[in-house]
Amino acid sequence: MNFSKGKQCTCTESERNKYLNKLSKAIVDRMDIFTNVSYIDFSEMRGKALEESSDKIKERVEKVREIQKIRYKNERVSCNSQLNHNQIIKYINLDSKAEEILKLYWKKWSLSNRAIDKILKLSQTISDMEESEKIFTKHIYEAFNYRKYVNGEIM
Repeated sequence: MNFSKGKQCTCTESERNKYLNKLSKAIVDRMDIFTNVSYIDFSEMRGKALEESSDKIKERVEKVREIQKIRYKNERVSCNSQLNHNQIIKYINLDSKAEEILKLYWKKWSLSNRAIDKILKLSQTISDMEESEKIFTKHIYEAFNYRKYVNGEIM
């Protein structure tokens, strides 16, 4: 494993696999998001980067939470992450190409029903951030990227 910009893992393949297998697939399947954080050298860390302020991020999150609160006003949930399978079927609306991509990945990666539900809920949140009425392929692809485990496998 290469940790970018000078940090190289010295573990053997066997040691890496042993580490990755410490969590069972059943446990990993219950995690919502996986993300890779790359190494940043000191000069980059201390440099002035253009970044979104916490206030702006908070504003976007509150807007999305309000969209979800209104959508689920007749349910016992207030956000996408709380949806059960029947609510996912009722509320989550994919366009036909997004549906095809979902099916393709489901087949290719032998995804569990739980994993598909998590991908759909993530896709809906991404769609909500764009104030989109439907989930499109770009939303599905982004959600799949958040479901890539350390070894690159989609969970």
